[in-house]
Amino acid sequence: MGIPPVGAPQPATPPLRTEQQTPELKTRYAVRSGVEGTFDGFAHGHGMRRCRYRGRGQKARAQHVLTAIAVNIERLSGLPPTK
Repeated sequence: MGIPPVGAPQPATPPLRTEQQTPELKTRYAVRSGVEGTFDGFAHGHGMRRCRYRGRGQKARAQHVLTAIAVNIERLSGLPPTK
């Protein structure tokens, strides 16, 4: 027994591998992938990792809502985001 050495290959679990190849999981993952991309663009592309305002006030909510509106306008326009 003991701890396997670093970098040792882990045995793949066959049931999980077969589940990963099903069309149902691929469809679900495609949806998740789109959502993750949206959140990533929102967080990194528009600086939403840090809130400009402190606390739980209405200013923080207003910042998030206005940023979401800006993201939607960019999407509808089809133009690339500006820096």
